[in-house]
Amino acid sequence: MTKKFILLTHLAIFCVAHVYGQHIPITTRSERASAYYEQADSLENILENDKAKALYLKAVVEDSSFALAWMRAAMTVDDYADRKKYLAEAMKYLADVSEGERLWIAARNAFYGNGEEDEEFENFQQLQKLYPENARSNYLFGYANRHHGQSNDSMAVYYFKRAIKLNPKLAVAYNELCYAHLELKEYEEAKNAIEAYIKLIPNHPNPYDSYAEIFMRMGKHAQSIAAYQKVLELDPNYAWAYMGLAANYNYLSEFAKARRHLRICDTLALSDYQYRHMWKGTVVSYIEEDLIDSAVVTLRRQRQAVVDKIHHREPVFHLFYGYKRAVRLLFEAGNTIDGMNEYEQWLTFCKDSLKTTTYERIELLRPYYEAFGAYNQKDNALAIEILNMHAEAPGELTKEAKVLKARILLAQGESLEACEILEALPEMDVYEQSWYAAALIQVGEKEQGKKLLLNIIDMKELNNIDLALARQHVRRVLQAND
Repeated sequence: MTKKFILLTHLAIFCVAHVYGQHIPITTRSERASAYYEQADSLENILENDKAKALYLKAVVEDSSFALAWMRAAMTVDDYADRKKYLAEAMKYLADVSEGERLWIAARNAFYGNGEEDEEFENFQQLQKLYPENARSNYLFGYANRHHGQSNDSMAVYYFKRAIKLNPKLAVAYNELCYAHLELKEYEEAKNAIEAYIKLIPNHPNPYDSYAEIFMRMGKHAQSIAAYQKVLELDPNYAWAYMGLAANYNYLSEFAKARRHLRICDTLALSDYQYRHMWKGTVVSYIEEDLIDSAVVTLRRQRQAVVDKIHHREPVFHLFYGYKRAVRLLFEAGNTIDGMNEYEQWLTFCKDSLKTTTYERIELLRPYYEAFGAYNQKDNALAIEILNMHAEAPGELTKEAKVLKARILLAQGESLEACEILEALPEMDVYEQSWYAAALIQVGEKEQGKKLLLNIIDMKELNNIDLALARQHVRRVLQAND
């Protein structure tokens, strides 16, 4: 009897019995491993990730080839090195699992192992088609729609609702449903989702933290601050609450108070993801205060913490994005000389520490930054000449170069062509929208342009550098057009 046949004889026994609707078969040789897996899954659903991880790892002690348990353990850890290690174990046994497990594991490995979000999206899409009446498959495809692939929040809402209908106790679906509604500015629906989430896990700080963020996004800062304080009553060490309080104080222009709350985070046991956001929150605070130089200093401190080995969290991430963001801020501030120096350091880091393809990709940005420098020096003719050499394909500029070209045209008063360039972008982020609004005002569409500018000013998000830059730009445009 072959190994695969032995595995498949156990599928009927070890299904995920608690999942409503269709079952995704779970492949394991061990009844005890299956029991640990079931307990871990229940704990993970109520956000007891540390306890869940311990049980998933017990399951793989009982059955080292239990691929899905390896993958689920990976998704309970914050340390990305551990996550990749567990995913690699899961991938060893991919040929021996059911098709549903294969798609689930391959999807997670595509993104967290290889950074391929489109591949993750496609695998989760196939999983949902294979198990359309399974709560987990619908939740996962909703997640893919919200975070990866097409980034479609309306579709995400549809699949999260399907998941909840199939399993009203799937707590994680309520939180994701809330944020999908928030992106669509459907605030009452977001509140309804979180109120249901609170009923499922009333003593956990996470749903209250999400509730507080709803109020922040609505601009109801007093209510948001009160809700974050409720979170800290439940867990005085809950880092996201301090970051949420900091965001509120930034939007209230109480910048020093915001940064005091972010410094509290530095004393807590932060996950890698939280640690990133602590730095981003500080950068955002300085941008909102219009202190770009201090934001750049913060990014350099972030990098130096890696060099000095003060922390070991995702060192490549902090170095790469520390350089990338500092370069951007310096050029946006008109500091071309320091911007080019920072770019050269970034390039050296990529050459010494990253893949050749990454170095080559960053090297291709040189003409873009040279054009940006010429634009900062108000030599628009030279900037356009350089941009025309900066192409991914013959005659095709990168998105960043197209936006810069639109900015140059605006500076020259050629606002109609600038509008056409921005309107032709596949999608505009919030900072690009601020330039489009400025272009609309220049072409005489003042009402439409000002409406878009005011919408950007009203936007509230947690630690969004693009939004902080956009809001500063909007203030300048509004002041110039009073």
